Amino acid sequence: MFKKLLIKDYKNTSDPAVRTRYGTVAGTFGIVTNIILCALKALVGVFAGSIAIIADAVNNLTDAGSSVMTLVGFKLASRPADKKHPYGHARYESVTALIVAITVFAVGVLLLKSSVEKIITPEKVTVTVWTFVVLGLAVMMKIFQMITYLDFAKAIDSDVIRAQAADARNDIISSSATLAAMIVIYFTGVNVDAYVGIAVSIFVMVTSVKMISNPISALLGVVPSKETVENLKSIILSRKEILGLHDMIIHDYGEGHRFASVHAEVDAGSELVAVHNVIDGIEREVAAKTGINLSIHLDPVDLKSGERQTYRALTEKAVMSFDNEAKIHDFSVCDEVRENEKTVTKISFDVVEPFGKHYDKEKLKEELYKVFASFGEEKNKKFRFIINIDDDYCQ
Repeated sequence: MFKKLLIKDYKNTSDPAVRTRYGTVAGTFGIVTNIILCALKALVGVFAGSIAIIADAVNNLTDAGSSVMTLVGFKLASRPADKKHPYGHARYESVTALIVAITVFAVGVLLLKSSVEKIITPEKVTVTVWTFVVLGLAVMMKIFQMITYLDFAKAIDSDVIRAQAADARNDIISSSATLAAMIVIYFTGVNVDAYVGIAVSIFVMVTSVKMISNPISALLGVVPSKETVENLKSIILSRKEILGLHDMIIHDYGEGHRFASVHAEVDAGSELVAVHNVIDGIEREVAAKTGINLSIHLDPVDLKSGERQTYRALTEKAVMSFDNEAKIHDFSVCDEVRENEKTVTKISFDVVEPFGKHYDKEKLKEELYKVFASFGEEKNKKFRFIINIDDDYCQ
């Protein structure tokens, strides 16, 4: 409901302008609500002499600062690509999310320090009805914040707004804990203020560490989702001219700035211009359906050579014997000069190495020579193997 009222064309989340509106509304909403909560808690906290309430007020002030960062981050991320940044500025969102997470951690450290000091030098806490009113209002406001942020984050898949939602959830827990502490003090006289502050600070620091992981992964580059990979494969392989594909790489520079490349296998006997037109069509379709800027490299495959098919089958047998998880591509055969009345056939291919494994080329070649030995004697041939080890960037 909130987004329907404040965000024009809110359903069109693929539009960068709409995405920026989401960020602007989220940032402005956070600034206004957190400043109000900070002012109210600060007044009540100073009057009551409660470190937990004052710390909660400071936390809201940093939340307002985080909302400013969200606002700035979305504005920077919406800037168009330029000469120095041809892939756009969308990763500013991840940078902003990281700053928000680090800020939250810093608040947790300061809260822990203040709480420990209160245990060493305890002070009387004065609780009034206004204490309960303000803290109750804060919990309700933070619940509304969290729901709104989660709704926005889901709509545009934003790490920075998701971080804001996680921070709001932390605030719900910390404000509820502070409220519980005030109730205990009011009815029993037992001062648990500082101990609650320690518990809340530890919780805030632990959750902030978890918040840091998403933006760091986005900045470093993560493996694309299985859905994205399968969707790309489905579109490319839907054309009968494409026999297979490999070496797919997807780079994500933020929403609306994704780039991919792939090697597509085609019949070597195909008419070049016709196949090129098919490739152009695939690239346009991928861009229209997924927003990914795709570049396709053609790999010709000789389908008429029975000898090539035999060599490939033998090679696959050897590679599978070496490691049944291994896959090969870019397979080519070339006869070279004769040595001692035997034709030297050069077989070259790429083998995909799963992450966590380290292939030894020489041991793989030994397996190949074993498999090809009897065949070579029969055909009076010698073989030479050229192997390239590839990583799988879309596992």
